[in-house]
Amino acid sequence: MAEIREVIYQHSQGISQRRISESLGMSRVTIRKYIRIAQEFDYKSGVAPSDLEELALKVHRKVYKDGQNTPKKSIEIILPFHDRIKELLREPWITHKQIHRLLSTEDLVTSERSLGRYIATAFPKQPKSTVHLLTVPAQEGQVDYGYVGIINNRKTYAFVMSLSHSRHRYVEFVHSQNQLLSMVIEK
Repeated sequence: MAEIREVIYQHSQGISQRRISESLGMSRVTIRKYIRIAQEFDYKSGVAPSDLEELALKVHRKVYKDGQNTPKKSIEIILPFHDRIKELLREPWITHKQIHRLLSTEDLVTSERSLGRYIATAFPKQPKSTVHLLTVPAQEGQVDYGYVGIINNRKTYAFVMSLSHSRHRYVEFVHSQNQLLSMVIEK
């Protein structure tokens, strides 16, 4: 569903289907299909970001509902376990493989892949969002060290400084974890 949302978002920003195809590694036929279905749900360029999630979910449901015009045998087998799957998905850290193993003891006879496809269509996940915080140039940077290994018979660390505004990184190999940090703080 994240791909559908990204296609609609990029298209609403005026990016051509060819460029969307190149950036996402999808065929233009698929991109046209997603846009055509979105237009059936009153999609117009310049869709509000708040409406983007709902529109992508509608397109996702239509794409996968139309793909299931004929009832498939595995879906018919899994449907009686729908409520149990919903209950198991509420558990933290449970995987599809664990759900398959548990339901197999409860007489579910289907492949792990079929169960995974069913979960993906019946319980689609909302993608996680990233919020980019705006910062003033030259005001903030994030510093960290990482152990690299032994170089020239000495422990070596990578000093990494990421500038918050531009996201540019400075990397230097050092032998002490307090050497460059004190220089940065003094300036």
